[in-house]
Amino acid sequence: MITKIPVSEPTISEQDIKTVKKCMESGWISSAGPAIYRFGRKFAKFIGTKYALPVSTGTAALHLALLAIGVKPSDEVIMPALTFVSPASMTTALGARAIFVDVVKNTFLIDPAKIEAKITSKTKAIIPVHLYGYPADLDPILRIANKYRLKIIEDCAEALGATYHGKKVGSFGNVTCFSFYGNKFITTGEGGILSTNCARIYKKAQLYCDHGMRKEKRYYHQVVGYNYRLTAIQASLGISQLKRIKTFLRLRKKINDNYKKELKGLRKIQWAQKTADSEPVCWLTTILLPNKKTRDRLWQFLKEKGVETRKVFYPLPNMPPYPAKESFPYAQEISQRGLSLPTFTHIKAAQIKFVSKAIKEFLEN
Repeated sequence: MITKIPVSEPTISEQDIKTVKKCMESGWISSAGPAIYRFGRKFAKFIGTKYALPVSTGTAALHLALLAIGVKPSDEVIMPALTFVSPASMTTALGARAIFVDVVKNTFLIDPAKIEAKITSKTKAIIPVHLYGYPADLDPILRIANKYRLKIIEDCAEALGATYHGKKVGSFGNVTCFSFYGNKFITTGEGGILSTNCARIYKKAQLYCDHGMRKEKRYYHQVVGYNYRLTAIQASLGISQLKRIKTFLRLRKKINDNYKKELKGLRKIQWAQKTADSEPVCWLTTILLPNKKTRDRLWQFLKEKGVETRKVFYPLPNMPPYPAKESFPYAQEISQRGLSLPTFTHIKAAQIKFVSKAIKEFLEN
């Protein structure tokens, strides 16, 4: 079956191409040069943090964040049971243990009321994930972190531009991670950024990012490090894309609004609810169907019509590397009922209508 409408694809302009070409012609194409610095500076200004370190992926940013706050083997890091795997995989890679908390049923986000019971003497940090563009309820999480002297790593991979109390997510935690994968709000192909207001965290992340090598003493490796550097070519694309971020966010909101308008009145569909005093952004428009069987059949029905959709993440504790003895009923339910619809900046209104009409046809029959 030929895919007529993909679930996501990047929006690349002629100006993006010109900017990348100019970078290539300059000769500064690797991980040195002015584009890296400019991208980090402009991104930090947009988010409202002092520092931003461009890196190779959002997952690399998470790994560096954990290293920079001092997570060690035998430490524990609290995170939601429903999210992409990176927080758990990077925690486990350090020899630490991922501790899972169920989500709130109507927001898909980590439940602050269930965090405190998971804290032990080994707990080092909490990773609230702003899933599908919806800001987590940060006030109670920050209070808990302050009470137990824990670090906060915000995972903003899917929420660039979202706000909480009128302030952009990514500026609340001790350190924050963003992704610029091809399906994100802006893209560098692969890529990510670590942002923080703490000079010590920033410098430590820089050290681990570049082979553990001290900047003032080339080829002297102070710690075991990694090559998590972003290239100047990617950074130049990021700079060009970032210039249009407000337009991208506005268009994505319109996409989400159009889906809700087209699917209005379908009682078999539920939508995520935002937390108090937050303004989400639209990463992937995601709906909940009545049950797994209906979701899976709709997924297949749309596939046959050439519409690509995406099932919601599997709960992390359901997978072999991260077994947990307890159950996480809301994470499980959302995983089984959730379906993400085609969402990308340049999707056409007619395509949204086509997808919505197909959903209505399926559900009404």
